[in-house]
Amino acid sequence: MSDAREDDGMFFFQSGVYRQPRAIPRKDFGGGGFMELMHNQAADFLDYYYPQHAYVNVRTRISLVLLDDSGNPTGRLSEVSQLTPGICLLIAVTGPPESHPNLLVPHNVSVHSYLSPTFCDYCGEMLYGLIRQGYKCL
Repeated sequence: MSDAREDDGMFFFQSGVYRQPRAIPRKDFGGGGFMELMHNQAADFLDYYYPQHAYVNVRTRISLVLLDDSGNPTGRLSEVSQLTPGICLLIAVTGPPESHPNLLVPHNVSVHSYLSPTFCDYCGEMLYGLIRQGYKCL
């Protein structure tokens, strides 16, 4: 029997502060259903970590953004060849939720270097480092 890592495409989903490893069996890579499979897995991720989200049919609103090793976006996932082992996919949801029009929509973020002492808006901890200490909404 072969090792699961050889048979599966290992990657990470990320949304906000949540990051989770995922695997897709290589047999599911072929055919036209790859992107549908990826959107379904991303929707399951969102449903698990954000159970109170107000998006109806969230699967149709998902955009999967490729992140490089530094966490910078490099483009959108559009074909199976872009899914390399260990790659991180940022889950972005487009449009406002239907049932809560005043609810905040996920942000479009990039790595940012802060020039003065800055605290995290999520956890309140001070951001450390000389460069690329955190993310900032574009």
